[in-house]
Amino acid sequence: MPARSSRDRSNPDRAAGEARASESGRPAARGEAAWRASVAEIAKRNDAARAAGARRRAAKDDEAAVQAARFARREARDFPQPPH
Repeated sequence: MPARSSRDRSNPDRAAGEARASESGRPAARGEAAWRASVAEIAKRNDAARAAGARRRAAKDDEAAVQAARFARREARDFPQPPH
């Protein structure tokens, strides 16, 4: 069994990170590059969540407009006629 270096002991997830880097075909980002990559990933998720929220809000607004039109028609139909 090969001796473990102090570097291996300080980072127990090192093997997992190396496996992930080899799967993508390029070395894992470190330092500022890793930070920028994580910020970009967060921004990507935020944009996706914002778009999904906008779609849900549009659907909700459309349904509210349909119900408001339905209510207006019902109110106009059922409003009592004033005497002549």
